[in-house]
Amino acid sequence: MTTDARRTTGRATATAGAAAGFAAVATAAVLHPALATLLWPSTGAAALWLLWSWRRPREVVLAGGLVVTTLVLLHAVAGRGPGYGLLAGVVVLLSAVVTAAVLDRLTGGRRELGRPGDLLALVLAAAAGGLVSSLVGPGLVRAASTEVPAFATSWLTRPALGSLLVLAVGLRVHASVVRYRRARAGRPVERPAALRALPTLRAAEGLVLVGLLGVAHAVAATSTTMSLAALTVLPLSVWAGLRLPTTWGALVALGNGVVLVALTTTGHGPLAGLDPVGREVTTQLLVAALVVVVLALALHRDGAARAVEAAERSRRSSAQHAEMLSAVVGSASEGVMVVDPAGRVVLENAAARRLLGVLPDSTACLRVSAFHLQDLDGRSLRPEERPIHRALQGVATTELELVVRRADGGRSRLVISASPLPGGRGAVATFHDVTAERRATARLAESERLFRRALESSPLGLLVLPLGDGPCTVRRTNPALDRLLGRTDLVGVDVAEVAEPTDRPVLAAALAEMAEGHEVRRLELRLRSPRGPVHARCAASVVEQPDGRREALLLLEDVTASRASEELLAHRAHHDALTGLPNRVLLAERLRDALRARQEEAVGPAAAGGRLGVVYVDLDGFKAVNDAEGHHVGDALLRDVAARLTGVVRPGDTVARIGGDELVVVCPGLGGEDDLALVASRVVDVLGAPYAPPARRHRVTASAGTALAGPDDDAAGLLRRADRAMYAAKRAGGDRWVPADATVAPLPPVDVATGPVPEALAG
Repeated sequence: MTTDARRTTGRATATAGAAAGFAAVATAAVLHPALATLLWPSTGAAALWLLWSWRRPREVVLAGGLVVTTLVLLHAVAGRGPGYGLLAGVVVLLSAVVTAAVLDRLTGGRRELGRPGDLLALVLAAAAGGLVSSLVGPGLVRAASTEVPAFATSWLTRPALGSLLVLAVGLRVHASVVRYRRARAGRPVERPAALRALPTLRAAEGLVLVGLLGVAHAVAATSTTMSLAALTVLPLSVWAGLRLPTTWGALVALGNGVVLVALTTTGHGPLAGLDPVGREVTTQLLVAALVVVVLALALHRDGAARAVEAAERSRRSSAQHAEMLSAVVGSASEGVMVVDPAGRVVLENAAARRLLGVLPDSTACLRVSAFHLQDLDGRSLRPEERPIHRALQGVATTELELVVRRADGGRSRLVISASPLPGGRGAVATFHDVTAERRATARLAESERLFRRALESSPLGLLVLPLGDGPCTVRRTNPALDRLLGRTDLVGVDVAEVAEPTDRPVLAAALAEMAEGHEVRRLELRLRSPRGPVHARCAASVVEQPDGRREALLLLEDVTASRASEELLAHRAHHDALTGLPNRVLLAERLRDALRARQEEAVGPAAAGGRLGVVYVDLDGFKAVNDAEGHHVGDALLRDVAARLTGVVRPGDTVARIGGDELVVVCPGLGGEDDLALVASRVVDVLGAPYAPPARRHRVTASAGTALAGPDDDAAGLLRRADRAMYAAKRAGGDRWVPADATVAPLPPVDVATGPVPEALAG
């Protein structure tokens, strides 16, 4: 069951019990009027009922209505009529409402009778309720022309005494019920150890007490004067209050009051000889005194027991905290030292002894002046400059670094803080050794200095960039990078201004990978420079700063010259040195790439990507030029041939020299045989035109063979078909092109080396 559910159940039970108690008390008081001649218990029972419903207005209204209704019905049963019952109900309700309101206000809403202050609040609340009854009751009775009580004071004392008795017993019984339920539920019961140790009243003691009370009441019943035996009721009640638990003491006081009231109303007892007013008032005062004295003694006893228990708990808690503090201080890595106003060490931990080089048994008479302190420059501190002496004068010192010459002769660098103790009772100092830390800091500073010097003198460029969100601006460079890029204002510049536009995505991707924790070992970038793009090989790493920032550290090596050499070697490996045209190696690569691309895109002869064709060219008469004019003229002729071919082929076509005077044109994206025929015609025409002297004296033409790639052709097969077609053109007399697999009628042979050359060609 939850706490709220338990509270709701307990409140409902208390309210129901109070309602049942009111019904029982009211029934007894109305049907047996003799019980109400000295006190009106109905007022107290109604106040107790209202008290449990006080913070819930609807329940208060309902309880008030039930109080009045119950009294009306009971008086009607007793034969007094509904008017008298309504009058009694109104008076009881008003008195009960005031009593409950005053008690709730004075106790702050607590429904307890556990402290002397609660008893005082109860007495005042009962008196307030009686006062309201005395102010309202007589007027209502006269207005209703009903019987008025014999004494005017009865309107005050009877409801007040009834409220005092019933509320005292009701509140104490409720506290006992709550304690019992908590014990049954296994919850801790808030009861001091002194009360738990209090004897519950041994059987013999209980029998003696009951017997003595019985004897005292018997003597009082037969006595008409205040005899000594009759007066023993008061000390016996006090004895019961001191020895019994508080609730039982309240019940004993209630029992004594009931007996005294019964004796007085029947004309017996020591008060029987008094006049009626004196007898009533004296009895009421005696009963009230018994209740108040017994409860006051019991509550003071409980309070003293609680104070003793609280003091014991405080002592145990202080001892535990002291033990814990001693353990914490003893295990602390920092030294802790406490000195008295005279500067004598009164407390220190193991760390203090270790840091100061003091033997464990040598601090009993040690003074702080025995320690020699120096500043970082080696100057000895005067007494008034020392942290502990300043703390003894009321001045605190925080984080002061000093050199201490320990008692064992060694030296340490300590950071000392000292503060005065409250009330001028001395000072406390804490200190920790930073000797190793300062040495490590010095080594780190030296390492950083060497690293900085290495970076400043390194031939590699240094570029430091931030990682993460935000602008990516240059954080740091070194002179090598400034020289490499020809500028000294790179710090604060956006990294986009450092890299060439085409390489910026590469750099951005590398930085993003490093920001995500991936390793980027090497990459190559082209950097911007007034001298032109600089090729740099980059080694990248991530550096985390002390403040948690992560930066990319790029070491850049200038590879522009080596990159140019590599590109030149690569160009030479794939191009003809004489003409600059692609050579056989590059031709094979491009032809394979073109065939592969066509096979991936093609779905038939009329593929959307077009067809692939080649023109295989061989010069006619070139050997005669070489033999007659020399190789230098032949070389010039080949360069001219290369220039002519490059000028007449389509964009995207490849012209390659595969050896001697043999050349190949690769034509991708053809629409069909007509497109290839057009290219071949242009090739033959342009190569058949006159050349510059001295080659002009010779007739140089071209024989060409063409071939369109079929679905099953590879590079070698396609070239063989075009080669056979070229030889067919040569056999046919040259200066022409022949498609692959075509039948060509041969022309009359012409000896270009020795035969006559037309005048136009001879120039």
